[in-house]
Amino acid sequence: MIKLRYHCIGVQEASRLGVNAVEFDLSFSSDNEPIIFHDLVFDRTTDGKGPIRSLTWKEIQQLNASCKYTGPGNYPEQKVPHLRDMLKECKRLRLKAFIDLKGATAPILTAKVLLQLSQEFPDLHEWVAVCSFFPHNLFAVKWYLPQMFSILIYRSRALTHIGDYVYIPFNNIFKKICLPFDLLLEVLVYFVWWRICGTNAVFFDEEVAIAPEVNFWKARSQDVFVYNVNSHDMKAYLRSLDIPYITDDCSN
Repeated sequence: MIKLRYHCIGVQEASRLGVNAVEFDLSFSSDNEPIIFHDLVFDRTTDGKGPIRSLTWKEIQQLNASCKYTGPGNYPEQKVPHLRDMLKECKRLRLKAFIDLKGATAPILTAKVLLQLSQEFPDLHEWVAVCSFFPHNLFAVKWYLPQMFSILIYRSRALTHIGDYVYIPFNNIFKKICLPFDLLLEVLVYFVWWRICGTNAVFFDEEVAIAPEVNFWKARSQDVFVYNVNSHDMKAYLRSLDIPYITDDCSN
């Protein structure tokens, strides 16, 4: 699998490279249209500004989503894709799709959108999986679509790492305060949430991708996936354990 989040052209490139699945992030416009976008704001990757929820779908369609792209290749004026268009492209190219349910505030809306799309794509549950850090998102999807494959994402010491992504005053003190809460969070992940949500698998980062961890989840009938895997050695190790992974780099 390769992580390509923003454009349908990314899905096409993934297919060309021979991967079997793609992962992308689901967000919503101000008028509740499902769009594929990773960040909370438009500023970093588009010519737009402000939070995702500040623009309607019609306004989002006017944005250039590739204007700040600096990687290889030439992709002039790509648009922020609608979820329906991204799924159509995945189905056309026979790629499995992993949809990361990013937000924590719209579980029912997310579930209803997927339910509606399942009527347009009757076999949706056969090639699409939903994943999220937020268990209530997965619970809602399973409530509306019991057959949908769902994956609980977690990261070791997730709360402690918040300061790695956003500015937090007195971050070292914040990390110490978070430690007991991280322990509680891990107890919930390992023994509670996956049972309540009826998940089928877990996603975890490569820091904890070791055989005992894998065996723990497989003993509980949970499939295992690993994300953010880009080193050759880690890829080889995961292949030896027969574990699928998400990568930014298909060169090795």
